[in-house]
Amino acid sequence: MEAKSYKDTVNLPKTKFEMRANAVKREPELQQFWADEHIYDRLSHDNPGDLFILHDGPPYANGQLHIGHALNKILKDFINRYQMLRGKKVRYVPGWDCHGLPIELKVLQDMKSADRLNLAPIELRRKAAAFAQQTVEQQRESFQRYGVWGDWEHPYLTLKPEYEAAQIGVFGQWYSKAISSATSNQFTGALVPKQPSPKPNWNIPKATRRVAST
Repeated sequence: MEAKSYKDTVNLPKTKFEMRANAVKREPELQQFWADEHIYDRLSHDNPGDLFILHDGPPYANGQLHIGHALNKILKDFINRYQMLRGKKVRYVPGWDCHGLPIELKVLQDMKSADRLNLAPIELRRKAAAFAQQTVEQQRESFQRYGVWGDWEHPYLTLKPEYEAAQIGVFGQWYSKAISSATSNQFTGALVPKQPSPKPNWNIPKATRRVAST
């Protein structure tokens, strides 16, 4: 009797479904299919249910992604996809925090000591803005590679003039409400300080001078 291999004795179905995941090859193909067929756009507009909007709590645009970014974004993607399966029109709005000391520190760390000493505050801000924009593009590509669905072509960035203008408008509304409430004796607290607070003078590590906020 001719010997047979064990697999020849098992009655398995004939299928094109591969036994190995081969994720390195298959994941990019699947994500390209999503993009070509506009899966997210179609579901977010054509689903019959109510609108479900999740505005991203923005990460800092100050470097490469790490496991914390992955956990954050993938958990949010779970929520969005669950709501899509319930038939809702899901809109995930990603964004980035493009201001602050973490971004300025990354810029300074990449500069020579002599260059840091001669760096004017306004030039530091310009360099920080350029660094943030570059980092946004890198992180956006990585988040999409994670397979996270969202409106990646229209994120909100805190350095955009329209975003900054909206912030000023909100603070103006708070101030107006605080003044109105105080005048009518209906408000005992303060939404904004009555006396201006001193501006912080951040001490940047390993730098020989301070960069004052303006």
